[in-house]
Amino acid sequence: MATPTGKPLPPHNPPIDVKRDGILYRQRYERGVAVTPLLEVDLVEEDDSGTITSFLPDLEVMETRDYNFDILASVSAKWPT
Repeated sequence: MATPTGKPLPPHNPPIDVKRDGILYRQRYERGVAVTPLLEVDLVEEDDSGTITSFLPDLEVMETRDYNFDILASVSAKWPT
């Protein structure tokens, strides 16, 4: 798979999965910009919903991929639900 500019997707670019209205959707982003269309991947139970977001820090932006789980947990606890 490649970005709109033809670059291959880096291995640290995991997808965002969203379950909503009985459908599992998937999309990939690179530095906050969608690099794939929103795909309907699979059917799920109608009442099943949620979002899964995974990431690895981009070493072109961050100095290291070492991070402290306690800091991430405290920051994410402040996000609106």
